Amino acid sequence: MTQVNYCPRNPKKETNLRCNRCEEYICSDCMVQTPVGARCPTCARSTPIPTYNVTATYRIRGIAAGVVSAAVLGGAFYFLTMWTLTEFVYRLYPYPQVAAIVGIGLAIGEVISLAVNRKKGRILKIVSSCSVLVAIFITTYTLQSTYGMHPYVMLSIAGAFWLSLRRF
Repeated sequence: MTQVNYCPRNPKKETNLRCNRCEEYICSDCMVQTPVGARCPTCARSTPIPTYNVTATYRIRGIAAGVVSAAVLGGAFYFLTMWTLTEFVYRLYPYPQVAAIVGIGLAIGEVISLAVNRKKGRILKIVSSCSVLVAIFITTYTLQSTYGMHPYVMLSIAGAFWLSLRRF
């Protein structure tokens, strides 16, 4: 006579299947198929890759780095644009401004990435894009009040977003 075994998670289900790690009985409903065989939900629970494990501390560090870098870089752009309002710079418009805006996006992405120890994740993309948005708000306010908006400036804003997000 054979012994009847039941799944501890579903006590009404008969089973002869065991977890290949802890040897606990599991039914077909509880079973999780992994590359190394059938496992119980407890043993199959996976942890995220450390690079993508963004804890609250890293989130706060990323937000702080993003806000500070956006304010510093946007403010620097504002003061440099106001300081260099000469005929020579006006003739070069929008090329130095385009390079500066793209550089701001690159710098913000790099600062946040360094602050969070090169971690990656969706929340860091959101932080980076919001930081670039703050910096772009400051820079476009400056450009609208001095020169007006140029189509190249709009393209540089898109480039700034792309360069800041590619880190994450």
